[in-house]
Amino acid sequence: MGLSEAERETAPEPGDEVDGGTAGGTAGEPGRTLVEADLATCPPERPSLFAHDLCTVMRQGYDRVLLLRLARPVPVRGGPRWTAARAMALLALTASWPYAVNLAARFFVPDATFHSVRGHLYGGLLSLTSALMLAMAWAGWRYGERSAPAVAEMLCVSPDRHDLRRWLAGTLGVTRQVVCGLAGMTAGTVGAYIDLSRPGGNTPAYVLAYLPAMWTGFLGGGVLYWVTIAALAPHRLRRCRNLRLTWMDPAHTPGIVRLCACFALIAAGLGFGVITLELAAVATTAQNAPLSLRLFVYGFPIGAVLLALYAAVLPFVMLSRVVRAYQAEALGTLMTPVAAPPERLLLDKGLKEAAEAYRTLRAQRTLPVRTWAILQYVTGIVASLIIFFIQQALK
Repeated sequence: MGLSEAERETAPEPGDEVDGGTAGGTAGEPGRTLVEADLATCPPERPSLFAHDLCTVMRQGYDRVLLLRLARPVPVRGGPRWTAARAMALLALTASWPYAVNLAARFFVPDATFHSVRGHLYGGLLSLTSALMLAMAWAGWRYGERSAPAVAEMLCVSPDRHDLRRWLAGTLGVTRQVVCGLAGMTAGTVGAYIDLSRPGGNTPAYVLAYLPAMWTGFLGGGVLYWVTIAALAPHRLRRCRNLRLTWMDPAHTPGIVRLCACFALIAAGLGFGVITLELAAVATTAQNAPLSLRLFVYGFPIGAVLLALYAAVLPFVMLSRVVRAYQAEALGTLMTPVAAPPERLLLDKGLKEAAEAYRTLRAQRTLPVRTWAILQYVTGIVASLIIFFIQQALK
């Protein structure tokens, strides 16, 4: 981690000697590239240069990711408790300040802010959604930073590792984050105007009533950007050649396990966000609501469900394909003589045991996560949307 620029320029990076051919090697020597990748291990006696670069990019996120600048994450484990408690209190204040301003303004200008139970429920749920998004950014990025060494170990001999690092560094651009945040703020403002201007709604004459929706929309645009980036990471990983996975059980390679845990964390946050948005939609809609408000309210939960399915399910599918491709490459050469054995092997007493052993290896799971857990998540997300529509139909 403490390498000087001169050392970085002169010291060869582990795995640079590996040929950049295809993952399957040449036609005459199947599996040759895979064997070279396994043999070219990153030396454990000195820090990996690529791990250093990848961790550096993750640390730069604390200064360049807008959500992290707002959340101001600090170490929770091993650090002073008062520091973590203060950071969480600031996070709650950052998430709920628009609603707090409305509550304070009520004592001076009662008509300038929410003045109904439905309005306060709406503002409270938006504050809860904002807090969830900031906490999700906090936990997700810190876990990703801790997972960087394991992922770097998996990529340290890949000739495409620097492409992945450059792509990740390119996603830290502030301009795209601001554009996504402003787009979310616009959507929140439109939704607030439709709600506040309906018959029986709160007065739209003051900006204070729009602040919670505008702030939540701005944070939501940033979350949407980073959730999309996270969902694209397995696609970029799948393009990398010569990945170093555990030969006997590639699904439990430390890098794969850490990535699956990270996406499980994202899935949990998105699932809770879907439920919160559905509750906010229930609090917003009223009897005889205008068609524009109904379309807007129905569209948000549907979009949230689609985002949850895309960003929380598709990454597991891509990681499963990465593991499956490695299994096919690692065992393909071994299974060829078993599937079509030469005549001299047909009478060998150990042929049956060897074939059974290879079939057992090929039958290994491709993810450390159970399939039923992913299906249960999908079922729960879809069921919550169905219940939402049934509730709206019976309202």
